[in-house]
Amino acid sequence: MHLETLHMHRLTPGKHGLHIHQAGDLREGCEKLGGHFNPYLIHHGGPRSSVRHIGDLGNVDAKEDGVGEIVAIDPLMSLSGGPRGIVGRALVVSENEDDLGQAGNANSLVDGNAGKPVACGIIAYIR
Repeated sequence: MHLETLHMHRLTPGKHGLHIHQAGDLREGCEKLGGHFNPYLIHHGGPRSSVRHIGDLGNVDAKEDGVGEIVAIDPLMSLSGGPRGIVGRALVVSENEDDLGQAGNANSLVDGNAGKPVACGIIAYIR
């Protein structure tokens, strides 16, 4: 699956984790969206890791002007539903860099030590 280029603005400069989360209800903001989308109940990793959540998209690198962009090409995700479907879920930018499951601690294998959400939105079809 190919996602269009994602352009993000008003981020603090540096790397920020980018993940698809389980839920897509923003009524309570970005904090209550569940964990990373992980239908197969495996460890966190990077987008090129053999073991990873479907929702693990790696990092977006925001430049000095606060703009970051990423093109996600991911064969694990589906826009047509099923157990790998991402439509209706939240896309979340985190405050810290994602360690891609390589830090050697328990949190690294859950969320990459990426920290709290700083921005989020719903993945939806545009007609």
